[in-house]
Amino acid sequence: MRAVVLKEFGAPLVLTEIEKPIPGPGQVLVRVAASGVNPLDAKIRAGKAAHARIQPPAVLGLDLAGVVAWRAAPVPAQS
Repeated sequence: MRAVVLKEFGAPLVLTEIEKPIPGPGQVLVRVAASGVNPLDAKIRAGKAAHARIQPPAVLGLDLAGVVAWRAAPVPAQS
């Protein structure tokens, strides 16, 4: 799968091929249709958000739209 990866603080984000993650208990795998970078992502990239506890390399961003492609038990189904 493709992801935008922070390889080191202060460096540009890099579009990279990475392995598709395998969801663990209570997690879901989302097929992302659209995503964005928010102000916290910009602070993390700059190395100015120690409270976020992110260490490179890392995939940033939680702002996204998509569909659940797979869910691990015991994630309850939404109706």
